[in-house]
Amino acid sequence: MMQFNLLHSTTRKVLKALSIFGSVQAVTMLCSVVRVKIVSILLGPGGVGMINLLNSPNNLIYNSLSLNLRQSGVQFISSEQESARQLHAASLAQSLAIALGVAGALLMAVLAPAFSYWSFGDFSHTFDYLLLAPVNFFLSLAAGNDTVMQGRSRLKPLAKATVWAALVSISVAVPLIYWLEMRGIIPMLLCYAFFSFMFSRIFCEKIPAAKLTVRDLFHQTKPMLKLGAYISLSMIFTLAASYIFTAYLNRTATESAVGIYQAGYTIVNTYMGMIFAAIAVEFFPRLSGVISSRTRTEVMVSHEIKISQWVLLPLCVVLIIFAPLAVRILYSESFLEAVPFIGVATVGIAFRAFSTCIAYTILAKADGKIYIFTEALSAVLYVVFNITFYNLWGYVGLGWAYLAWYASYSVSVYAVYRLRYRLRLRRGILALLVLSTAASLLTLYLTSAFYPQ
Repeated sequence: MMQFNLLHSTTRKVLKALSIFGSVQAVTMLCSVVRVKIVSILLGPGGVGMINLLNSPNNLIYNSLSLNLRQSGVQFISSEQESARQLHAASLAQSLAIALGVAGALLMAVLAPAFSYWSFGDFSHTFDYLLLAPVNFFLSLAAGNDTVMQGRSRLKPLAKATVWAALVSISVAVPLIYWLEMRGIIPMLLCYAFFSFMFSRIFCEKIPAAKLTVRDLFHQTKPMLKLGAYISLSMIFTLAASYIFTAYLNRTATESAVGIYQAGYTIVNTYMGMIFAAIAVEFFPRLSGVISSRTRTEVMVSHEIKISQWVLLPLCVVLIIFAPLAVRILYSESFLEAVPFIGVATVGIAFRAFSTCIAYTILAKADGKIYIFTEALSAVLYVVFNITFYNLWGYVGLGWAYLAWYASYSVSVYAVYRLRYRLRLRRGILALLVLSTAASLLTLYLTSAFYPQ
């Protein structure tokens, strides 16, 4: 009875976290949908592809150098119970964000010629990448402020900052794209980063700046940096793999092909991903607190997998059925070639939920070398499957590549979970994974006849 009550209470906490953070992300997602819709209508697939080609290197550098401050910093701040020590930890997090932001901007500026050549085969876009260097700086400062708000449980101001930044950014982005067309892409990206910083600064409480040398700063934040390095490596490998494949697709096909693929990938991975982000906010700190107990870890991981599968299953079925409508609403008719990719890739969401929960176990154990290995393997699988399956079957092949990618990744992280840590999943979890996959496949089979050919 006690265990049932504990699980019931945990379920309520997870669902509450989903509702709070899911609602905020729903607003930001809606703004993103409007922005992408405007871009797709005014600029077409080529414009969407150009945004991805310009923004991917920036994301790569930001996630490489930010060391995932949003997660590692929250744990660093919230672990301090005394108010004065918590304020000092918050000040350190903000100071570290400034240092990492400066480093990211400088690195983007230095690598601008290389990114232009790798993406377009020449140096004609060097100045474009150079103009995007401040994006890293503003995003890093915004992350520092957001970390302080979340770490000090100021969730209402955090929600307000996020929503206001999204609303104002979209209000500025639409006129820029309308008036400047393709020339408005870079100003749009700069405005988004600046408004993210500005509103995070407005709603974040004023924290006295830590008066430290750079050496002392990095010494005092070493635990945060160590944890952040493990987390950010997964994003680095994923973003690097994404950039490699989109650059390959752009050079072997067209910018429109990149745009169509990016549209489908965004619908499947980003819009569904808000569920994963909402779960992670509550799950990872809680898992880290019980990771030394085998029984509690097994119960918690199994419970999280079960909740995520039941929440995502109906969403996957709906997305598969209404994939053509989703593309028309979120993009335009010219993106309908992405529908077969969306349908098949959505089947892989069940494996993504499963593997994500398992991967957090590796991270919670701070098993850095193993974590790096599994994420590097995942990145390699992504590139190999995408290039191979695209050459064989086109866009629908990319859908099967997505499914094969997460199925293979699930096997690799589960092998670590079972063989290295000697942990087990509770009865019925693997059967639920099979059920979720089978339901999505059946839905895909029944609706694929209505997909655009």
